[in-house]
Amino acid sequence: MGIPDEEDGADRWRLDHLFLDQDGVPTLVEVKMERDQRGRREVVAQMLDYAANAVLRWNVERIRAALEIRCSEGKNSADEVLADFIGDQKSVEAFWSEVKKNLESQTIRLIFLSDKIHPELRTIVELLNRQMDPAEVLAVELQYFANDSRTVRTLVPTIYGQIAVTKPGRSSAVETTIGPKEFVRIVADANSPNRLACVASLIAWVERKKFGMTFRTEANRSVFIPVCKVGGQITYPVSCKDFGKLVFQMRYYQSYAPLQDEATLSELESMLKKIPGFNPRGGMKGLPYVDMDQLATEQDRNAVLGVIDWILNKMGVSPDC
Repeated sequence: MGIPDEEDGADRWRLDHLFLDQDGVPTLVEVKMERDQRGRREVVAQMLDYAANAVLRWNVERIRAALEIRCSEGKNSADEVLADFIGDQKSVEAFWSEVKKNLESQTIRLIFLSDKIHPELRTIVELLNRQMDPAEVLAVELQYFANDSRTVRTLVPTIYGQIAVTKPGRSSAVETTIGPKEFVRIVADANSPNRLACVASLIAWVERKKFGMTFRTEANRSVFIPVCKVGGQITYPVSCKDFGKLVFQMRYYQSYAPLQDEATLSELESMLKKIPGFNPRGGMKGLPYVDMDQLATEQDRNAVLGVIDWILNKMGVSPDC
């Protein structure tokens, strides 16, 4: 994907790969083999050049045109390829609207891919990921293994950065428990009044219900999770992310028969669709969420709390508990 260094200018750089994930987040991938000595500091400077100029010079029309060219080479329709990718989560046009929003807010992902991630690069990536918000920075080490006859071959990925999945039992990310005041301070620092008001409403709602609360921070990301007990079983109806997502934890609902019924899930989806900022990511068996920044009124926030009450009622929790 070409990247110009000035408005309407010719491409100065070429990024190895550009991907769009299911949320329309542009993902910039730069590939370097270990034998390439630029695989450490120089590739970081190179990627930062790419990222800084991409968010300024790219627009959604350019990315969409690039996809159309790519698909036409295989004699496919770009809209059909995209519709197959996103399924029934959203329309093609809604997906491109998300791409536009992510570009404008500089919500992008940077990935350094190599057969060997050196400790120096890993340290830089982890620092960048802690400091660059809302951008995400990751390094992927992709090791290749084959038997002598090369009849059996495999690639083994190791990810460094925010999600830092390394060898079993090891992680570079350290999870820390924090308190509600610290979480509210973190949210307040984001300077989004809607998000802050939603967090305050949710905490007050949990206190009225006398539910438990857990607050955690890890890899420059913090989360608040209400903790409920249903028939002796602990469940987590939602998770509230400091960067603005209120995620409905559908995987915890699967233990409750009423919430396995397709008609009930359809009713839940209908209620959520009426709430501003709803994103059906993965559908009602995935991780749908509400963008708290779009909850501009007390009525909007109460609608969210009403949906959570409805879910807990289906689980068997009294609405007055």
